[in-house]
Amino acid sequence: MKLMLLFALMIIVGLVHAGTGEITANTQKPDPGSGGVTQSIKDAFSAYDGGSSTGETSGESTEIKDLNYDKVAELTQQADYCYKDAKGYPKSAHLFYQKAIALYETIIQVDPKNAYVLYKLGSSYWDSKIDKPRAILMMERAVSSDPKVAIYWNDLGFMYKETAETSADKNTLLLKSIDCYLKAIEINPDNDTTLRNLGLDYLKIGRPREAKHYFQLYLPVASVDKERKQIENLLTDIDQYSEAATSEIIHFNAQTKEAGTD
Repeated sequence: MKLMLLFALMIIVGLVHAGTGEITANTQKPDPGSGGVTQSIKDAFSAYDGGSSTGETSGESTEIKDLNYDKVAELTQQADYCYKDAKGYPKSAHLFYQKAIALYETIIQVDPKNAYVLYKLGSSYWDSKIDKPRAILMMERAVSSDPKVAIYWNDLGFMYKETAETSADKNTLLLKSIDCYLKAIEINPDNDTTLRNLGLDYLKIGRPREAKHYFQLYLPVASVDKERKQIENLLTDIDQYSEAATSEIIHFNAQTKEAGTD
């Protein structure tokens, strides 16, 4: 019977999404010690100002000091265009991500609690694979600066979950992921992606009762028919077996990737 449940739970493996939109373009992590990111900031200003950048490599450039609200808004828009182009042009994605990161990093030097920019900076670091630990740090700062935006919590939860897959402290990170998703549904209780991810995370830590609860909340708002059917099948399997048996197999086999929100 356990083998039958194992086969049924293997459905989970098929519930794969692109998350926050990771790409496969080759990227090289900038070395802050060699002026990697800071030099990119200078280059970004040079492009923005028509080649007039004269700032120091310490990041204390005249342009950064003199940024005002209007110019921050312009730089944010420019960075957003670069981020969008990174999604649209995979072959050049790493170049667009680097430009976006340079611009977002510039903005947070003068506006360190700008939640939107922190969120986009975290997304850029994560999606480009340039620096995933910094991506998480930026996303943590985003939710701290504005804890009332569901997508910030949802994507931070996704980052914790993905990091858990290769961490020795897997359960701790999964619990942090769950906590983020719970905060997200407090803000947007009908987000099908968040409800589904909560159920899958609870399965991965061997808590099928909680998983069932969130799967049941997910079904009425599910937007993708194929995923709805998969969760319905999974709920049937959970109902058919004891919690002990379910937990044992889930601990051993669940390897699902979850989805962030765009």
